[in-house]
Amino acid sequence: MKRTTATVAFVAAMSAASSHAATRDESATTGKTEITALVQTFQDAIARKDGEGLKALFLPQGSNWWSVLDDDSYAAVRSRRAEAVRAQPGDLEKFARFISTSNKATREDFSHVRIETDGLVGTVYFDYAFFLGGRQTNHGVETWQLLKTDAGWRISGLVYSERDDK
Repeated sequence: MKRTTATVAFVAAMSAASSHAATRDESATTGKTEITALVQTFQDAIARKDGEGLKALFLPQGSNWWSVLDDDSYAAVRSRRAEAVRAQPGDLEKFARFISTSNKATREDFSHVRIETDGLVGTVYFDYAFFLGGRQTNHGVETWQLLKTDAGWRISGLVYSERDDK
């Protein structure tokens, strides 16, 4: 009797674990699809010069944005401004204003996009190239931290390396 009870308990536990894993896998698959759409919306907002649309993709309270310069770019900046720092906080408002008001076409191309998620939190990691007026100005690697909110997926943090192409 004890053996039968233990076997039934084991089978029930395995079934619950399997069901939980299947639900998590479904959430992750749906999350990856939704995050892929967010990535495309980000690129489209830059190309359309839609600063407000770009800002809407970020958490409204407390997004984090950082960039870090490669050695050559850092040396070039330091030659012009001795107080320059390699890693610096970014500014979503300033970037959105730049995108909206630039008199030149803007575009950011992504390649090697990798998305990881459990359906509630996620990361996106990719190579990027930024273009202004049809000319590549910088490139590097970018990563986002994401949260699924009531309004959909939002970017909570963005970090990128910057290699100057000027």
